[in-house]
Amino acid sequence: MDHDTESGPATGRSRSLGARLFGDLAADAGRLVAAFAIGAAAGAVLCLYFGLPVIVGLGGGLVVLGLVLALMPNGPFF
Repeated sequence: MDHDTESGPATGRSRSLGARLFGDLAADAGRLVAAFAIGAAAGAVLCLYFGLPVIVGLGGGLVVLGLVLALMPNGPFF
């Protein structure tokens, strides 16, 4: 379905530019938060295994977040 003709369930009107923009930004933010959470969790597990402070695991989240941003097809680096 094309975004220009997409309609809400009850109104039958097309979605406004602001609603589409907010929806797209929310979806992208959700993906970035999920990537950071996965990286931070993996980093925390490794920190527990090697006996490092768990706070260092946040570095894993930052690394994964940086990789996701760098490799996004429509990201800031392309």
